[in-house]
Amino acid sequence: MPTAALVSLATSAPPHVFLQKDVLAAAWDELGPRFPEFATFSSIFANTGIVKRHGVRPFEWYLKPRGWPERTQAFLEGAEALFVDVAQKALASAHLGGGDIDTVVTVCSTGIATPSLEARVARAMGFRSDVMRVPVFGLGCAGGVSGLSIASRLAQARPGTNVLLVAIELCSLALRHDELTKANIVAVSLFGDGAAAIILRAGDGGATRIEDAGEHLADAAFDGGHRPLHLPSRRRPGHHRAGGGIFTQSRHARSRTADHRRLWQHVGTHGVVRARTRAREGTAGKVAVDGARTRLHRKLRHAAARHVTSAEFILGLVTLQRAGELVLSRYNTHRLLARGAVEIAPRHYLLIVAVHAAWLISLWVFGHDQPVNVFCRNNPWCRRGPIDFCRIPTTP
Repeated sequence: MPTAALVSLATSAPPHVFLQKDVLAAAWDELGPRFPEFATFSSIFANTGIVKRHGVRPFEWYLKPRGWPERTQAFLEGAEALFVDVAQKALASAHLGGGDIDTVVTVCSTGIATPSLEARVARAMGFRSDVMRVPVFGLGCAGGVSGLSIASRLAQARPGTNVLLVAIELCSLALRHDELTKANIVAVSLFGDGAAAIILRAGDGGATRIEDAGEHLADAAFDGGHRPLHLPSRRRPGHHRAGGGIFTQSRHARSRTADHRRLWQHVGTHGVVRARTRAREGTAGKVAVDGARTRLHRKLRHAAARHVTSAEFILGLVTLQRAGELVLSRYNTHRLLARGAVEIAPRHYLLIVAVHAAWLISLWVFGHDQPVNVFCRNNPWCRRGPIDFCRIPTTP
């Protein structure tokens, strides 16, 4: 069976941008008074390493509880716009038109549309009337990699055809004001909206080739009923561990087909990666994983470390100011003593220096990545946060 070549790749995000510090402030106002444990869990917002996210609705829209009709309308409008934008980018990169697509695979788990999204945008995209439609729902976090697995197999099964894969998730619409749980706080701190599109074709060419795909089935939890769906952040006790992956090969490394140094694409938590590795132990071509946590999560965690935060800038200035005070104090002491002055209780000065040094060190350790509000007016972080940069004391 021929391999599936990745011809083009494109991404798209909605226009509304949410800064993580603003999301945290809103979460304090909405969840803090009703959920006593929120103060403990609020550090999650900084630990994610996320600076900003995107949403299909303005920030104010999410501050009020929304029911199914409003969320569905927001989903249809936002998802259709993202579908058209990201698919047109992928087609342009591949020098194709909508009429050249033979199969469309649409992956989405954060909204329901009937007819499905690719049917709703078919006229705008210029799809042929005989295009094969494969809408996929319910794959959750594994939707992207599992959708790529499905699309690659369809491309391999029909050589000469073009397969368009579009993955769209509007996670912001699953915000729940009535869920006072750690899982809901994790969801609020992590997820945003966006879309990605890939065009596959059987045979050679493209930036890389999909050689094989594998999946491991597990149970999943879904909260439906009369309430809008939410995003579960962990599996329920007793559910099976799951993992899924795809073997890819770069066109610049095709001579390595005999060995197993292939790219292992995975999603999920450390437990997912370990479970998938154990499932393949003893077979030819063992999968090499990082053994600690997914590279994706580690990159997100350390993404903000490459930039100087506002808190680090302020702490740097304060540290320089304190160091300057030490130099000036020593200079004045020597000058006054030379003129006959007498220093009283000199030992207390060392204690003051030690206290200020400990204070600065604690701020650097615990506050270097915390949000900063210069004015501290009606800011929940300044009222409840562990580090308050607005009331830094100065030496008399």
